[in-house]
Amino acid sequence: MSWCSDDIRVKWRGEREREEAWKVGRAAKIATKEMENGENGWIVPKVETERHPMHQLFWKYLKHENEQASKRAFMRAMNRRFNLDVHTIWLTNLPHLSEHGELKR
Repeated sequence: MSWCSDDIRVKWRGEREREEAWKVGRAAKIATKEMENGENGWIVPKVETERHPMHQLFWKYLKHENEQASKRAFMRAMNRRFNLDVHTIWLTNLPHLSEHGELKR
């Protein structure tokens, strides 16, 4: 496979048009479900279109990165909470330590 920009453009051309077709197909699928559930009983043929591979990879990568960022933020918050808890315990025990002469000022 060639990684030349022209070759890649030729291989993946039409991604904007295919994305629009996917959106229209999705809207048609929703409209078809609404018509089937309605009282008129119309049957509308539908065409299944897939997203362009570049868009599929983009959204997959974006979802993965958002999950990783959420996990990192959660771990930072847990670390911050742990540090505050240790500090609170230390401050709570200061009078106790000074009573027994373990803490010299």
